[in-house]
Amino acid sequence: MIMGKYNTIREQLRVEAADKYQGTIETYLLDIERRSMQDEFCTQYIKLLDVGFHPYDCLIAFMKGVK
Repeated sequence: MIMGKYNTIREQLRVEAADKYQGTIETYLLDIERRSMQDEFCTQYIKLLDVGFHPYDCLIAFMKGVK
């Protein structure tokens, strides 16, 4: 279930982000996968989207929190 949600979010980020951010997005997503943090990321991402964050900003905010 979560992996499906994660894959949907990955696709959303690829579609909605400007090309100039594509490298950053790929790097961060690979880092999330390497650390097996997909569940945490999905939960946080959805919460941030619900309060009006842009998809790219959700990713950035999550990564700032885990560094």
